This record gives sequence, C-alpha cells and structure tokens, in this order.
Amino acid sequence: MVNSGGGGLESQPLKRMLPQLQTMWTEFKWIVTLFVLTVFMSLVLYHSGSLAQPMLSQVPNSLAFVQPPIEAKHEMSYTDTIDAEDRRNLARILEEASMNDTKTVIVTLMNQAWAEPNSTFDLFLEGFRIGDGTERLLRHVVVDMDTLWLRDPFPRLDMDVDFQVACDFFFNGNFTDRHNAANGGFKMVMANQRTIDFYNYWYESRLRFRGRNEQDVLNWIKGDQYVKKLELTMRFIDTTNVGNFCQRNWDITKVCVMHGNCCIGLGNKIRDLRQVIEDWKNYFKIAASSRPMKQTSLQLQAKCRELKWVVSLFVLTFLSLVVYHFTSLVQPQPLPLPQISSFYSFVPPLIAAKQNSNNTDNFETQDGKNLERILREASTAEKTVIVTMMNQAYADLNSTFDVFLEGFFVGNGTEKLLRHVLVVCLDEKSYSHCVEVFPNRCFLLRTTGTDFSGERLFMVGGYHEMMWRQTEFLGSLLKLGYNFLYTDMDTVWLRDPFPRLIPDVDFQIACDRFNGNSSDIRNYANGGFKFVVANHRTIEFYKYWYESRLRYPGNNVQDVINKIKGNQYLTKIGLKMRFIDTTHVGNFCQQNWNITKVCVMHGNCCIGQDNKLKDLRQVLEDWNTYYIIGNRTIEFRQPMNCWRSQRRRYSKKLG
Repeated sequence: MVNSGGGGLESQPLKRMLPQLQTMWTEFKWIVTLFVLTVFMSLVLYHSGSLAQPMLSQVPNSLAFVQPPIEAKHEMSYTDTIDAEDRRNLARILEEASMNDTKTVIVTLMNQAWAEPNSTFDLFLEGFRIGDGTERLLRHVVVDMDTLWLRDPFPRLDMDVDFQVACDFFFNGNFTDRHNAANGGFKMVMANQRTIDFYNYWYESRLRFRGRNEQDVLNWIKGDQYVKKLELTMRFIDTTNVGNFCQRNWDITKVCVMHGNCCIGLGNKIRDLRQVIEDWKNYFKIAASSRPMKQTSLQLQAKCRELKWVVSLFVLTFLSLVVYHFTSLVQPQPLPLPQISSFYSFVPPLIAAKQNSNNTDNFETQDGKNLERILREASTAEKTVIVTMMNQAYADLNSTFDVFLEGFFVGNGTEKLLRHVLVVCLDEKSYSHCVEVFPNRCFLLRTTGTDFSGERLFMVGGYHEMMWRQTEFLGSLLKLGYNFLYTDMDTVWLRDPFPRLIPDVDFQIACDRFNGNSSDIRNYANGGFKFVVANHRTIEFYKYWYESRLRYPGNNVQDVINKIKGNQYLTKIGLKMRFIDTTHVGNFCQQNWNITKVCVMHGNCCIGQDNKLKDLRQVLEDWNTYYIIGNRTIEFRQPMNCWRSQRRRYSKKLG
C-alpha cells in the first residue's frame, strides 16, 4: 500500500532511529543504576568497617571466629529450626529460579560421584551453554543430570497437560497411549490438586511394589483406575524431541534433550555424552555458518553489550574494595560490650527454653495437635476416618502390619481408602516403624506406666488393659466430632465395605456368627470391626461401655458389650445398633465364606501370631488367584493353622 501523504516520508528516518534511541536510553539507565550502587555499597562498607574493629576486640578469643548461629546448630542437633531454615532457603531459591509467568523451575539432582571435575555435572552445564537458545534456561535450574539440553524443549510441551513424561526405547506415535514405557528422567508436571494426589499415590505405591524403582512403579500404576478417577491428564513425550540412548537413531535437526540412560558405568556414560556434545558442536558450527550476516552482526552487538556490563561490574567491585581499604584504616573508639559468660548466650531464647524443658505437660498438648492434624488430613468430607491399632508385635517386618497394608493394595477398590487410615501405635517402636512405612498417618498413644509392646494373646496378660485403652481412645474421637470405622489390624480388606453398611444407624458392629437379623441383639458382637457415627448418643454409649468395665471386672471389651447391648439405658438414650452380616465382614470363626461377596476378612478365633499370619496370607493367595489371575471357581481355603491352635487350647483345658 502506497502512502500519498508527505508526512509519512518525513517520519521514516525517525522510525529508523527509534531502536537506536531505545538502546541508548536502556544503557543510560544501567549507567545510572551502577553509579547509585557504587555509592550505596561504598557507604555500607564504610559503616561496616567502622564497627568491625571494636566488636572483634571485645569478643573472647575462643569464640571470636565462630559464628554463633552455626555453634547453636551444633548444640541443637537436628531440630525443627533447621527444617524451617531449609524450607526458607528452598522458598528463596524457587522464587529466584522460577519463570515469572508460569512459576516453573527446571529441577535436577546429583550426588558426589556426579559432582567430580569433568564429570556429569560439567557435561550437564556445558549442554546448556552450547545449545541453541538453552543458556538462558540455566537461570531457572534448581531432569536427570545425565541429560544434554541442545534446544529449548518447552515449545514442544503442552502446557494444558498435568503430567508429561519421556519414553524409553521408542514412542508409539500416540501421546495419550499408556502402553508407552515412561522414562522418569524427564518430566513436566503442573502444580494442581490432581498432580499432588498423583504424586502422593505414586510415593505410597512403593509399599505395594517393594524392591521396584520409582520408574518401574510409575509404569505399573499409570493405568490404575485411581489415576483415571483423579482425571489426571497424562501425555508421553515424543522421542524425536527428547531422545535417549535406548534408541537406535536420532534426528539431530529436531532433538531438544538427549538422555544418557540405558548405560552402565559413569565412565561409559560420560564418554558417550561427550560424543553427543562433539557431534552437536560440529553440526551447530555448520548451521551457524549458513546464517545471514545480519544475524551474526546482531550477535556481536549483544556480546559487546555483555562485555560492557562485565567491565562496569568489575570497576564497581574495584571501587568498593578501595573504599573498604581506606575505612579499615580508621580507628574509632571501642564501644562497651558485655563479656560473654557462657556459650549458651549465643543460643536463641526459644531454643534455650526447649533445652531446659522437661517435656512433660507439653507432650500432651503436642500430641493433641498432632492427632487433630492427622484426623483433619485423613478424614473424608463427612469427617469419617478408618482407625486401626498396633503394638510392636504387629509392627515387625513381614508381620501383621504388612499383611494389613497388602490387603488394601490388592483389594478391589480398596487402595483409595488408605488415605483415610489412621494407625494408632501403642509403643515407641511400633510408632517408629509406622512412620517409616506409612508416613503422616501414625499417632503414638502414650500410656503412662504400661508397656503394650509385646504380643497380647486373647484374654491373656495385659490384653484387657490394651483393649480398654483402645475403647477410651475411640470415645475421644467421637467427642472431637469424627465418625470412625474401627478395624483390628488382623484383617484383610478385599472390597470397600462402606456400601454394605446400613445408613442412619449410630453403631454397627461385626458378628462372630450372624443369625440373619441385623437388629437382633442376640447376634454375638465382634469388637474387631465397627462403624460409629459421632453424636451425643454414641458419646454417651462409649462412656457407658467404658465405665461398665468396673461393673464386670475381669471381662474383656467384647464380653462387656455383649452383656450391655440389651440394657434399658441404651434404649433410653435412643441408640440405633445394628449387626453386620458375616457375608460381607467374614472371620475365621466361620466354617465357609463366599469369595464373591466378602469385603473384609478378620483373622480371629486364632491363637498365636504365626498361625494367624499364615492363614491371613493364605486368604491373600486365594484372593489373588480369584481376582488378579481371574480363576472364578476358587473359594477360600479353611484357616487350618488357626483352627488347630484353637483345638490344642481346648484340649489342654480338658486335660
């Protein structure tokens, strides 16, 4: 289009000069900024130099060159203070490294072997520096380190997808096909509730696939129903853009990142990654020589500007050092400073208070806060939690706790329930083990003067005290407003039992044997599985149940409830009680079970933990054959180890 006005022709020189004027204005702003910084730093250094001499002259020699915070940390060992400091440091790094528009950071990990000179870390950084448009990304690095970034991969990623991961060996051409083998060494993850839940599920799945690495576990769970239920959008990245050493060939004109996987030995990996760098340099040199002269000129101009700023910063540093040198020659009058009488003068007051605390009353307050936090995190929207209890005997390796968790992992629709489980530990050792295996869901229930750590046989030793402590604790949950489904740890969850519970009932409990009528109090209650709704009726009932131990001394919790379940007081408070069909919540007291309907199997009517474990593992084996392998003709085998233990007990009594 031709402009017929003369004003447009006169303005063309001004338009050509506009970029130059903008550049000059930018440089002028930088010069002013450097001048201001020089003056400011000079004043700061002068001030610090004038204060340094008197302070150093008054500090005792033994502590003069030790920074108090560091010494305090040595004395404190590993406390929450250091954790808080680490969190603040991480928050600062993330804020500085993240991209302003998307809050995205590039993350990598390394250990000492990868940090050696001329090792993986050097190659990793070199890839950014020689890549095409990748050097600017270094400011956002806080990706497996055995990768080379040759081009910016972000334009190849879909920013509307929750979770994107590279592939091993090959990409089958379908970004959404979960048959692609995921490679955890390169992934892009958006921060939202779906990815948070997914990462929690991924981490907890390590218990389900023991001995597997995180990449194997990811490939096992990527198609799980739970992941689909989260509505997590997952995509697989084309190996054309993110290549790896598992492939046979690569397109150097398209590769953005090269991953040095499928390689054994750090020396072999480094040699082959260096070979990739050499090939890239040769390619990029040839490609650069064919670019227009104008682009080369622009690059030279940019380099010149960078050189000017480097020189300016050098001059700024030199001037600051000169100012500091002259200020150090000033000898001001010493200021009065109190003598340091002990090392603990350096310890912050709050920390010193913690050191002097005897940790008595504060423990109960802290435990209460910890319990409230776990209940808040574990409960459903209706404020319902699944509660179980264990002591050291149940927490040993390959013991009851492992079988309990395994049932949730292999059950039909039960794994999602694990997030709502609260494990109440009755001793320190079981709590330590629980925190390692099932973090953030373990609560230590302290009992002064009583040791609940050993195996407690039914009706033997401290069994009564342990069960009454359990009842007292469950009553406190009701007072806090939480419904609970209590399950003994010697249970295996094969299906979700909640749909089988009766709505609008205050208290539901399992039976050793069920007579077909859920409201008939002649059913013999089994306290190892019960669902209780929090309201004033159940609070009164639990209080009445706990106090009834004095009315029936020597009776266990289960015996007492079977004695009081028909009392007029329960009718007076309006408690609605129902008994759960053994078809859905089975137990070892029964003679047979319907594998197509059982939700929970309880390993009761058994003496000795070894016998119980053998028969519970047999239940899991039969379930795997039925549900996992698909043999629909199988039934549960009889728990012969437990039954024989019962017969031996009765034989001894008769003898």
